[in-house]
Amino acid sequence: MKKWINLFIAALFITSFVFAFGVLNSMVSLKYETTSPEQCISTVTGANLCDAIQFNKTAAKVSFFIAVVAIIYRLYFIKNKETD
Repeated sequence: MKKWINLFIAALFITSFVFAFGVLNSMVSLKYETTSPEQCISTVTGANLCDAIQFNKTAAKVSFFIAVVAIIYRLYFIKNKETD
């Protein structure tokens, strides 16, 4: 079970970094694909870049938080369970 939790934690950290990269990617798109900083709709794709940035920020934070909770679970509950 410890192996599966370790893989789950690694996958969550990778996922949080992918979403963080999505934030950076959307911010670059916001800079170069809009005519003014206040505008959120891309002139190239028509996508709402502000919504994409907000979604990626939230997803990165949530996946990172779940990974930290899983680490705490692994350290305190599984370690104590194995020593009993």
